[in-house]
Amino acid sequence: MKGFKNILSKHATTVAIDFGVDAIRCVAIEQDSTGSWIRRAAFQLPAMESDRPMGDKALQRFREQVRAAGLHGCFCRVTIASKEFNMEASRLPALSDRELSASARFEAIDRFGVDPSQVMIRHTSLGEQGTDTRDLLLFSIPTSVIKHATRAAIHAGLSPCSVEHSACAALRGVEHWKSGTHEGIVALLHMEGQQAVLLVMRDGALASAKSLRGVWTTKIEPANPQQPCHADTIPLDPVGPEGSWRWSSLAEETLRGLRQSCGESSWPNRMIVSGMPADDRDLLETLKGVCGVSVESAGSSQWLKGTQEIAGDVWASALGALSRDAHSIGDRRAA
Repeated sequence: MKGFKNILSKHATTVAIDFGVDAIRCVAIEQDSTGSWIRRAAFQLPAMESDRPMGDKALQRFREQVRAAGLHGCFCRVTIASKEFNMEASRLPALSDRELSASARFEAIDRFGVDPSQVMIRHTSLGEQGTDTRDLLLFSIPTSVIKHATRAAIHAGLSPCSVEHSACAALRGVEHWKSGTHEGIVALLHMEGQQAVLLVMRDGALASAKSLRGVWTTKIEPANPQQPCHADTIPLDPVGPEGSWRWSSLAEETLRGLRQSCGESSWPNRMIVSGMPADDRDLLETLKGVCGVSVESAGSSQWLKGTQEIAGDVWASALGALSRDAHSIGDRRAA
């Protein structure tokens, strides 16, 4: 009976590794004696090149950090930067599950122009399904990218148990750790360098997804007085990288994405921004002004308390991946 009590009181620990474009982030969470989730460990390492294995020195540092945090041998969830994925929505006829999977795979191969022997292909449903059609979100990612990421985690002493698109993981984190995302239309803009992913939820269900790629801080070249000026052009003076204007291109792309997903009659009641520049007030104000919607940062650094402080709004993907375990463990304990 004593052993049975110890099993019930044993704390659950779960780990995630986010292979981002700017850094590798590892975070571990556990339940305290009250059942609340707290950060047990969090650290960052330099980013890994996705097209090659992690170098020996980097692997050694990874192992040392994992051991120092007391995480050696733990299962972990892996998230990979969205730029490594092809992602596109598709509408297919209503079919059986088996036929739908085969059709979705064929559609992804055709749309992405990929070699099926070199990529992993997956799909997920979008919104409410009609009687005659199925709306799907198609994914593909090179298997080599998955192998490099998971092998790095294995060599560091962890046991990968899942691989996920970083923006989709961030969305799950927002749903789990942030209130008010299960009613009405809510948009999530997940930022990763020059890649952004716009996800729209309707009453807690994923309704649409769109990748936005570009150079958000567009540079304006000064006019050259030695070159003739065309009649339909106006010479512009160089503009510095300060101010809200540098986010206008992203905001306009986001507005186009929202119009495609929501139309003009149904508009999001809020937009949540996660990722590297999500705490930039200029970004939030520009999105609010262009898109006409309330905009806020995901605030992933504040989702959980812990002994180690974490800074910036860059932890949404890792914590989102862990929210799957937090939800399932919480359900088991409640049962």
